[in-house]
Amino acid sequence: MKRIYKPKVKENETQYRVYDKNGKLKRIIAQSQEKEIEDNEWLKGVSCFVINERDEILIEKRVSKGLTPGKLDLCSGHIDGKETPTQAMIRELKEELGIRIGRSH
Repeated sequence: MKRIYKPKVKENETQYRVYDKNGKLKRIIAQSQEKEIEDNEWLKGVSCFVINERDEILIEKRVSKGLTPGKLDLCSGHIDGKETPTQAMIRELKEELGIRIGRSH
């Protein structure tokens, strides 16, 4: 069985799973290492359209740090640790836009 490399991570630092082009887990990295991934490695992420009742789409401007500073974009982000895509999108909407999504019944 192949062992997945897991780095030493600072306390409470987010971890990302790095995949190959076929979606196979290669390794786990700390968030601070995201700019060090190779061209043949992938991070899974999510994006979301936020559309109001007038059919307007919310576009955000990225903060002046990270991989795409100042870029206009949809709400999006990495899938952290063992999150599902839905959990990641709910978290990103809250973190980036202050939008809280509740559970529907």
